[in-house]
Amino acid sequence: MTKSRAKDLLSHPALGEIDSVENVVVTPYSKVDRVTASGGIYYLKKTPAPLFIEAEILRKFRAMDSSFPLPELVAADADNLCFLTRACGEETLRSLFAKRPDLSLLEQPVTAYKKMQKAALPVIDEFIALGVPDWRLSRLPELFKALVQNEEALRARGLDAKMCEELQAAEDIFFAVCARIARYGIPDTVNHSDFQENNMVLDAVSGRTCIIDWGEVTVSHALWSCVGCFKKLCWRYKISKESEEHGALLRLFMGGWGLEEGDMEEAFACVSVIDWICYVFSLAELERNTGHPSPEWSARIKMACASFLDEAGRIDV
Repeated sequence: MTKSRAKDLLSHPALGEIDSVENVVVTPYSKVDRVTASGGIYYLKKTPAPLFIEAEILRKFRAMDSSFPLPELVAADADNLCFLTRACGEETLRSLFAKRPDLSLLEQPVTAYKKMQKAALPVIDEFIALGVPDWRLSRLPELFKALVQNEEALRARGLDAKMCEELQAAEDIFFAVCARIARYGIPDTVNHSDFQENNMVLDAVSGRTCIIDWGEVTVSHALWSCVGCFKKLCWRYKISKESEEHGALLRLFMGGWGLEEGDMEEAFACVSVIDWICYVFSLAELERNTGHPSPEWSARIKMACASFLDEAGRIDV
């Protein structure tokens, strides 16, 4: 990011005297600089136009409750699609977990995240009006149907004719799973589409954990992002379903929405089925928003479709 493009943000009075500007993230479509200044540490982020919504999401949640575990938005430049936030931690939970997840560290951000989701419930239409994708549970069947009927697009992702046919044949199962999830009465709300321990950062001084990277939020079933995070943790750290650790994580991620403990396993299994398809939607949306077709994302879409077919074939609906 050139200084000329971000000079107004870098001269913001909150920063004071700038000591250094260091690039810490660069992709074909975005960039993040770490700014060390007399006023503290800040991050300057440049995004594609659709992902600049992150600045507005941060602003909106902060207006609801300034204690929410989010980066503080200092300033935003809509013309140049960059914004400045105050650092809210320097180490991700993934870097701190090493070989095992620490439940005591996870509990704070997961619990706070659900509080944010509940706070968003009365203003869901406002988030959608901002441009947040509308993937509410009631809309998923029509979105799934559009996905599987576009065989040309699926073949371009590497899916063969057999897998395309299997996805089309799974429509009834997908619809039935959505209907079963609806019976739990858990609402649709704002979801962080990449909710995972690498987007949770710890401030070692305050002990506060913040959730970062809000550019890909959606309005969708409240449990979707928590189920996705839980699945990734179990995969990454090889947590077996029979372990006490698995049970504790299940209660952490599935709790807070009125589910009886005896229903959590079944609810998890159902949401896990739709999670694979929402992951496909997320990757396709990211590709559209960045204008950056990626063979890696296509490979992940193919993997997610295969995983959906596997789980859908085993679930009892």
